[in-house]
Amino acid sequence: MSKRRIIRIAGNSFYLTPSDFFPLEKTNLPSGKLSFRLHSEIFWEIEIATFDPVDKNLKVRVVDYYPKETSGFKNQQIKKEIHRLEFEPLKWGALEPFLSHYQKMALKDVVIESEKIYRPEIIREFKIPVFPLPEPFPIYDPSPETITEEFEFYFKDMEVGNGHITFQRLSPIIQRKLTYKILNDFLKAEFNYIKNYFAKSFNRKKFEVTATITYTGHAINTITASSPQISAINSELIDSIRTDSIMRLLSTPISPVENTSLFDADTIFSNFEQEEDLRNLFPRTDKDILTTILAYKKVRNETQLQYLAGAKQAKHYQIKYTLKPLFGFLFFIEGATKNHFCWELLNSHATYLWSFAKENNLVSSQYARMDNIIKNLKILGRGNYKDAYKSGKIDVDLGFCTINHSQEKSDEANGFYAWKVKLSSLLV
Repeated sequence: MSKRRIIRIAGNSFYLTPSDFFPLEKTNLPSGKLSFRLHSEIFWEIEIATFDPVDKNLKVRVVDYYPKETSGFKNQQIKKEIHRLEFEPLKWGALEPFLSHYQKMALKDVVIESEKIYRPEIIREFKIPVFPLPEPFPIYDPSPETITEEFEFYFKDMEVGNGHITFQRLSPIIQRKLTYKILNDFLKAEFNYIKNYFAKSFNRKKFEVTATITYTGHAINTITASSPQISAINSELIDSIRTDSIMRLLSTPISPVENTSLFDADTIFSNFEQEEDLRNLFPRTDKDILTTILAYKKVRNETQLQYLAGAKQAKHYQIKYTLKPLFGFLFFIEGATKNHFCWELLNSHATYLWSFAKENNLVSSQYARMDNIIKNLKILGRGNYKDAYKSGKIDVDLGFCTINHSQEKSDEANGFYAWKVKLSSLLV
């Protein structure tokens, strides 16, 4: 006797005969995690795999999701008592078009991935009727149907607008490309330029979506969608993206520009961020950079850095930066008779100070000279550079000295005062 049977699916129940059925709860398919489409005639051809006479479990495999011949279903009978119906893993590409709602993650144990399988086209042979056609059947208006989809979509492929994001996707259930919109009043159109950073912030390439679609016949009535990740985009998240872009300076390898050791903020971000719109969205001043670094990183010479940036840096010039492995700030200080360049590394034990003769229109050339000095210092090492200067082998035309910071935490206030007095005496 053939082991093949036809089953009918209606109302989330599986009929083995016209009257004998198994509700979803009496199968191995997770109840509440999927629903079959209403208003659809669904027949599958199955093959009996095993029957456990003790537990009375019937295990079957689906061999055809669109059987051509289903007339034998009305004559099928059950000859044994069956308590539970179990399916061998179903082909997801065939199962999905039958569903009006599903949570795919909950189905991972009962489905296997496959290509999409759709109902074969039915080829009919039309003949010219000999007799007049009968009266047409009355046309009934289709009733509305609602389906729920759960899926993931790439951040990079969405479009961000004011108060919402949108994207297009082919609905596997309806078999049409639909436009989905997810609302979030905080969103702005300019965030479209940083949507890839959302993926980094959430540590995932895709965001989760739950969508409810109501349609009547071929007409879409409503589409509503939500996402926990899109809803979580707020001012704190945007601030974290901005902060991360600044903190990356500390780990940026040198050098983005060949033969250059000193950079201003604009040069750094233009070299390490190719997206011009990101730089426009997050303009970062020298104050922003220093404030952010000091807020998120414990720095032993924090007081010195704040004093140099706030009280001593010449107002009409930008702070320069040296990058990894010696991340630091180069301050330009105008004295009464000399121009001074003060190099302060993060967590350093000393301030490096170079003094140039103060002459008109030479500041740019002095910056260029400092660029070469920093390059030489990195090659020689700070200790060797100081020894070379003391022995008159390098930069003898400049004034140079180091000012040590306080070593003891308990002496921070007095140590800073001593450092400040020594610095002031040199800024002539």
